[in-house]
Amino acid sequence: PLRDHLQQSIGRQLTIVTAPDMKSFRDRTRDGEYDIVFTAPHFARLAEIDSHFQRVAITRYRTHSVIVEAKDSPLRQLSDLRGKTLAVPPATAIVNMLALELLRSKGMQAGRDFTLSEQENMQNAMFSPLRGDSDAGVSGFSPLGSFDQRDKLRVLAKSAEVPGLIIMA
Repeated sequence: PLRDHLQQSIGRQLTIVTAPDMKSFRDRTRDGEYDIVFTAPHFARLAEIDSHFQRVAITRYRTHSVIVEAKDSPLRQLSDLRGKTLAVPPATAIVNMLALELLRSKGMQAGRDFTLSEQENMQNAMFSPLRGDSDAGVSGFSPLGSFDQRDKLRVLAKSAEVPGLIIMA
């Protein structure tokens, strides 16, 4: 639907493509493989610096990081993560950065106060506490959304919000 809308608006054919992972997407953006980029704010800044892309628009959508735990977890506040394991999405994910900044603002540091367990994606990180692989997980998705096991999770903390997507050309 987005492609059809854009094609109709500009009166030209276009192709929408992405990359298999965030690193490849960042590299392809840097290398100029895309004419227009819909990207997260931190990748938008890199596109400005590395490839002279310019911001065209910012979506109304805002994103934040959610730190979740199993409902039966004894954790009640962020400081309870001391000595525990936190499952996170890849380090390049904005929600990972937002969660770690939230923890730093509370005087906590990965490696010193808690252990990070990097997961392949946000869903794996969010559901890691339910699998017993971690004490808490980080995601950009609220477990209160439409996930099957949402009733087994609770929110321990939310980070500040940042723009969700920036459109670059």
